[in-house]
Amino acid sequence: MKKRKIVHAISAFVLGVLGMLSEAKAMHRAPEESLSASAQREVGKGFYAFRMVVPRAGIPVELSQFGEDVVFQEWLKAPRRKQDPVPRLCLSSSVTEIAGKSFMCFRSPVYIALEFCSRLQKVGEGAFSYSSGLSSLFIPASVEALGEWCCFYCESLTSITFEPHSRLRSIGTCAFVHSCLKVVTIPASVEELGQKCFSSCQPLSFVTFETGSRLLVIREQAFTDSGLRAIAIPAGVVRVEEYCFPSCLRLTTVVFEEGA
Repeated sequence: MKKRKIVHAISAFVLGVLGMLSEAKAMHRAPEESLSASAQREVGKGFYAFRMVVPRAGIPVELSQFGEDVVFQEWLKAPRRKQDPVPRLCLSSSVTEIAGKSFMCFRSPVYIALEFCSRLQKVGEGAFSYSSGLSSLFIPASVEALGEWCCFYCESLTSITFEPHSRLRSIGTCAFVHSCLKVVTIPASVEELGQKCFSSCQPLSFVTFETGSRLLVIREQAFTDSGLRAIAIPAGVVRVEEYCFPSCLRLTTVVFEEGA
């Protein structure tokens, strides 16, 4: 009887150790294998290579074959303490386009790193819309277009930085509606500000344009209901459409550069 009990005890111990080893192996398996089935699906027309690093866990997760209508919310659901670093989503240098709605609805704090995206040319429609966890954004010099609604209702977005020597040509309709940008410097390469692009940006006090601005058109309602205090219209502008500045109650100075 005693021998049988000892055998059972040893068997249970061995099985327990094997179970622990199995769990440990699962925790250290390749990042691609740790992705959920829903995350591995191919969606829309986007085929990109993303890397997400959650600092507290220190585990890089490769995210591939993503694009239109993908919401990465599930990676932000893990409980975090207030003192934990903000999760970073670092995009690969091979990315050429961020498809529409790719990062829509990030509610928890997140930093989307575009610093190494030297080939990125377009930020699609609604790419970051409704992402209240997004507080700052860096736009690489290679980007030529910011799509419509790209940062719509990003209520925590306080700053946007354009890399020097930007090739950006247009800022789309409603691009930054209801964001909390305070000061914006428009790259010299921009030729068009889209309809309502900075509408309802109450904290927005100043918009400046880089020297040598090639801006041609400011579409209607571009700054409606914003906190704009002063603006200098570049000399090359040929058209300022209707209702550009209604309900800008703090606006006291509008200057047209010589030649405008």
